[in-house]
Amino acid sequence: MGDAPRLKVALEALRPGRGPAAWRAAWRLSNGGTGPVTVRKAWHPHGRFRSRRRAISLRIPAGASRTLELATRSDVAAGEVVENAFLILQAVSARRRWRILARFTLRGQTGAPPAVSLEAVDANAAAD
Repeated sequence: MGDAPRLKVALEALRPGRGPAAWRAAWRLSNGGTGPVTVRKAWHPHGRFRSRRRAISLRIPAGASRTLELATRSDVAAGEVVENAFLILQAVSARRRWRILARFTLRGQTGAPPAVSLEAVDANAAAD
């Protein structure tokens, strides 16, 4: 059994997308582990910050960082707080499948994209 991947997750940018409530979320994924991590799928499942599952092949070597961009929809109003939103990653590391969960809180702002506060990042072995 290998060690869980050590990915640091940070929001680089949240830019307007096409249409109302549409955004482009750019996530910076940094691999703090000793081996490569390959992200196979990524999505936001929360009803207030949602994107489709996206099949990808994003290889992140040990010590490196990569940017992942997802089209998402969010209608968070100014002053509103939405808790327990997630970025979910399905990944492979050391020949094992992993589910990586980045939990964050959204805070609506006037005339700007929602502010994102990352709360936690957890990696769990995926069922085979």
